[in-house]
Amino acid sequence: SYETDRTEHITLRNLDILNSPGTGILGGSFSQFIGLHVHHNKGYGHYAAGHDNLTEGSVFHDNGGYGIHQFNQTGGADHNIIRNNIFYNNGSGYYFGSETTMRTAPALIIASGRNALVYNNLLYHNHDGIFVGYGVADVKVFNNTVCNNAGYGIDVNAAYSGSTNAQVINNIVY
Repeated sequence: SYETDRTEHITLRNLDILNSPGTGILGGSFSQFIGLHVHHNKGYGHYAAGHDNLTEGSVFHDNGGYGIHQFNQTGGADHNIIRNNIFYNNGSGYYFGSETTMRTAPALIIASGRNALVYNNLLYHNHDGIFVGYGVADVKVFNNTVCNNAGYGIDVNAAYSGSTNAQVINNIVY
């Protein structure tokens, strides 16, 4: 695993990140995650808790939890761009903390922050596709192909902490 949650201005490029007993990549701000192969991590592929990040041209697969989980409990996971990535076989099951019940997860979740852009991604054969909720604002999800997932394709859920102004445009979902 690779931890950048307390760092800034880091570029991870063309790396293979795998077999972590937890999360493959942890956070960071003003960072770039480009051309990564993130797979077979027991927890999340990438826990994106920082702001002003770019994740592009990467492949996330066979992670027990989310392929990417954008979330910061204190806020501030703002202005992140997730584009031109491939997600498959994510979210089949992981344990959270000391829980004894296995959880499932979508391939990509935007669960906090403002002004995220999620576009030109391919998501298939995951437990679920893309989830937007938990109080996010001004998120744009567009030009993604989301197909053949076990559950939903795209779920924008304003009921979780009042998410506002999400735009879902020109996606292919089946």
